[in-house]
Parts: sequence; C-alpha cells; structure tokens
Amino acid sequence: MNKHSIIVLIFLMFYPVSLLTGQSEHKSKCDYIASGYYQLVYEAEIAYLEGNDSLAFAKLQEAEKRCPLINQPTSKEIELYCRLLMKNRQFDKAIAYMDTLANKYGTFPVNVLIDIGQNDILSKELLKEIPDFYLSEMPRLLQESEWYYYLPQRNFIIDTLTDICAIDQNVRKERNLDSVNWDKMKETDILNYKRLFQLIDKFGFPNTKLYGCANVKMQERLGALLMHITDHKDIADTILQFVREGQCEPGFYGIVIDRKILPKSLMENGKPMYLYAGFSNITDDEIIDIEQVDERRTAIGMPTREMERKKIELLTKRYEQLLQRYGL
Repeated sequence: MNKHSIIVLIFLMFYPVSLLTGQSEHKSKCDYIASGYYQLVYEAEIAYLEGNDSLAFAKLQEAEKRCPLINQPTSKEIELYCRLLMKNRQFDKAIAYMDTLANKYGTFPVNVLIDIGQNDILSKELLKEIPDFYLSEMPRLLQESEWYYYLPQRNFIIDTLTDICAIDQNVRKERNLDSVNWDKMKETDILNYKRLFQLIDKFGFPNTKLYGCANVKMQERLGALLMHITDHKDIADTILQFVREGQCEPGFYGIVIDRKILPKSLMENGKPMYLYAGFSNITDDEIIDIEQVDERRTAIGMPTREMERKKIELLTKRYEQLLQRYGL
C-alpha cells in the first residue's frame, strides 16, 4: 500500500462517513426523461462495470450536456463522473463535482479518494497540480459534507419528515389484522399526505439530497410512507413530474404504479401482475403485455429489463471478486 493510500485510510478511520447518496434543484427546467439522460447513465454504469472507462466517461459527458448531473441513490453518477474525471486528469472539474457532492448531497466522496490513493501515478500528478489536496481540500470536503450541509432549514425538514414517518409507522404496529384500526390508519394516511405535500410544495421531493445521505433509516421509512399514500389520485402524476425534474428515480414511479394496480390484478388474475416490473425477481408470466414492457419502462426513464439484469450481474461479480481478494 503506498503512502497516499495510508493517508486516505487513516483519514477515514477518524472520520466515519456514509457511502449512500441521493436530487436536482427544485423545479428543474430539464426533462430528464425526454432528454435521454437516464438511459445514458444506465449505459455509463454498465460500461464502467465492464471495465470500459472511456465509454462510461463519454456517456456521462453526453448526459452532462443534456441535463445537470444528479446523484441518484442507485446510480451515484456524480461520484462515478468524479472518478472518471480524476482518471482523465481533469482535476479541477473533479473537485468542483466533489464540492457538489459535499454541499448539495452531504456526501463525502470516499470512493474517489480511494481511487487516488491506489494509483501512484495519479496521486503524483494530482499533488503536482494541487499540492495541498490531502491537507486542505480533503478536510474541507469533509467539513462541508458533515457540518455546512446541515443548515437550520434542512434540520427543520429532517425533523418534520422524521415526525411524519414515525406517525406512519406507529399506526401500523399492530400485526394482528383483526385488531387493526383501518379507519384510523386511513385517517392518518390522509393527514400525512397533507403534511408531506406541504413540505414538497416548499422544498421539492423528499430524497437524500433534501435530508442528507447519512440518514439511511429516513430513506427506508420515506419509501414506505409514500407507498402507503399511493391511493391518492394525484400522487402518481406528481411523482412522474418529479422523475422528469430529476428529483425522483424512475424506478420508484414504476413501483408506485405497480402497487396501485396490484389489488385489481390479484382479484382478476389470482396473482400479482405488473406493468413496469420494478423488482428484479418478477417473472415474465407476472408482467402485463410483456412484449411492450421495455417500451413502457424506457418511456418513464427506467432501464430495459436486460440492462437491469446486466447491471445486477456485473455488480454481483464485482462483489464476489472483492470478497475473494480479501479472503472473505
């Protein structure tokens, strides 16, 4: 391990951070679906996982031209772009995007720093151009991601979302279906819907950019909360608009729609049937009009099922290689 790898690891030992991320600016003027942005990001991810850095870099450059880059929780495209910018010796631009991760997502770019620490030639060239990178830039990014990110307004948002999610969970504690107060649950969902959308009207879609990437439980609970209020007639259109604005991942919209049609499909078919098949374990016989499923998926910004399958396969292979490398 070279000395820069050691510096990075020591730094990370004393400053634990989250590797999770998540939104574009509220009311973005760019249509992330119509522009083809999401498809370019999926293609970049697959190219990178296959070891084709030049193709991945080209895809993200094209995506950047079409819409401002966002950092989706399942794609982390800004982080990936930072890694590729570093490899292409575009240090100033990489640091500018690292600033974006810290200031707008509360994310410390750990993987970017690990890449640098593991590449002696890259480390030397970076330090030649930016001598104080480890002593100044790295601590500054940490400070921005952990302290400057959490402004009073953001803490208000976090507190409000935490309260709404707690109410949503508390009304569903009863596991015995015969004892569930369905009327109270419905009333609670209506009140939560109103409170949540008052917040959304002011600040945008509640994602990790809004409440901070370190709050993993919030991400899980908000997903459940939104599923519980999908019966409201305008929720699907609202979420689709947020997908267009780059504030919500396309896959979530697909899951919302599939959940809305689930009761009807169970009643008519005796089994669940899906329009978008947002979960990878859904089989062909569970998909409505399967010949058109990829067309439906790409029309809302989702990847094709083959792209999704390929990404999972490549991620699994990479994970297994890491386990083997470290003898785990």
